Amino acid sequence: MQHSEHNNGRVDTATIRSGTYTWAKQCKRSASNRLSELRTLRTREPDKFDPLEAERLHGQLDLLNALIVAHEPLQTEFAIDSWPLAEAFHYACRDDREQLVLLAGISIGHVRVATTCLPLACRERTATYAAADKRELAQSVQAIVSQGHFVVGLLHSHPGVGAEATVPSYEDLATHRTWDACCPLLSGIFSRDGYCRFFVDATKQPDVRLFGTGFKKIASGLFRYQHA
Repeated sequence: MQHSEHNNGRVDTATIRSGTYTWAKQCKRSASNRLSELRTLRTREPDKFDPLEAERLHGQLDLLNALIVAHEPLQTEFAIDSWPLAEAFHYACRDDREQLVLLAGISIGHVRVATTCLPLACRERTATYAAADKRELAQSVQAIVSQGHFVVGLLHSHPGVGAEATVPSYEDLATHRTWDACCPLLSGIFSRDGYCRFFVDATKQPDVRLFGTGFKKIASGLFRYQHA
């Protein structure tokens, strides 16, 4: 099975697409800034204005805009095996304190597939807060990456019951943004009675595909474990 980023040392088209998009955006920013400077020169110091450079920059921007549209990264989709998700629930809700769990898996095209649950050791756990041990977290991520896999999800438990108990806090959203800046990530929260809400930002509920049995889909991004 071919993984998304590396396969026997070869970089695949998804990585090339993403790299081209990022490069084109950076070049567009630089060209736009320089063009803005030239416009200022034309007004304040017309003798220093170079119309040939301005024309060249306009041509570059046309080309870069075309590259950006053509190479805009495909939106990452997520699929989860219900077996490791059930394991994650039982570990995250094993006592009355919050707990963190990683989901690891593979990438097939632009779909991240979670196949494994990895409980995380925490340096601090209370009923409303959990912080991962940084060394343990780094070792877990390294173990995942070294096998050619990906961190697909970061799950944790919340106190309380019902779907309302799974609404992400401001700190949950901030943690997600930190991870998502490095790689596409699916965050999730368990309630004590088996609700599981996945999220990628404050307003969007991702359409997660769940394979296997044991979980009932309640709404987009919201499931309930039937054996809680």
